[in-house]
Amino acid sequence: MQATLAKRAGHTHICSMLTKAELQERRASFAADAAKAMAEYLAEPEAVRLRTVRLRALRLEREAADALIEAAEKAEKAAAVKKKAAAVKKKLLKPRKRVLAPASLAH
Repeated sequence: MQATLAKRAGHTHICSMLTKAELQERRASFAADAAKAMAEYLAEPEAVRLRTVRLRALRLEREAADALIEAAEKAEKAAAVKKKAAAVKKKLLKPRKRVLAPASLAH
């Protein structure tokens, strides 16, 4: 019986020295490690999904902030252009002073 358990355990040179209780303990340890590894493997896609959602939210927040800053800069630039255009228009509409030619230059 013990030889059969040792053969199933894989490492016959190590397992041939183990008792039945030690083999069962060793198998239980391997089974616990396997269960832990499987739980980590199954939890990984969920962790990736959560990380992706968090990073997407951060990216969208950053893009929205950048869009607001860009819109503010564009509005500021448009206001400056409008102000300059109004000043030019005012200057153009201002009546000119007539300069009369001196009598010596008259024909």
